[in-house]
Amino acid sequence: MDGGRSFNRIIFLLFTVLLLFPVIFAAKFEYCDRRGNYPVKVDELEVSPDPVKSGQPATFTVSASTGKALVFRILQSF
Repeated sequence: MDGGRSFNRIIFLLFTVLLLFPVIFAAKFEYCDRRGNYPVKVDELEVSPDPVKSGQPATFTVSASTGKALVFRILQSF
């Protein structure tokens, strides 16, 4: 009889962990401050296809400019 209680506890614990998993690993997104002084100014954003369809590939093309020098670095793994 105690085996049934143990099984129920395991199922409850598994269910609780599955509910908390998205909360723990969720990405945090914030809107940009429209009055902010950002080094890059986005001039245009194209999305293809428009509207984007679930499960289908999408392409995002961003045109932007900056008054600062861009530095490109190649990362090497050893």
